[in-house]
Amino acid sequence: MVRKAAEEIKACVAENENVRAGDVIATVEHGIRVSREFDHHLAVKKLTQLYWANRFAEYIVEQNYPHAEIKIEEEE
Repeated sequence: MVRKAAEEIKACVAENENVRAGDVIATVEHGIRVSREFDHHLAVKKLTQLYWANRFAEYIVEQNYPHAEIKIEEEE
């Protein structure tokens, strides 16, 4: 999900612009929020959804791109 989000954002920015982590986080967070699995997890754990989606999105983006600047390698 993270890689696909970064690639989609890269397609929307200028050639000389870098993909920002915040943009990828926002895209991934949206994907998490619409996920049925996420809603089910919150219901089972009896958690209220305040910052869970945002924090999880930040975590998984950081795991895939540990630096602030996101470099997308071109597939050949």
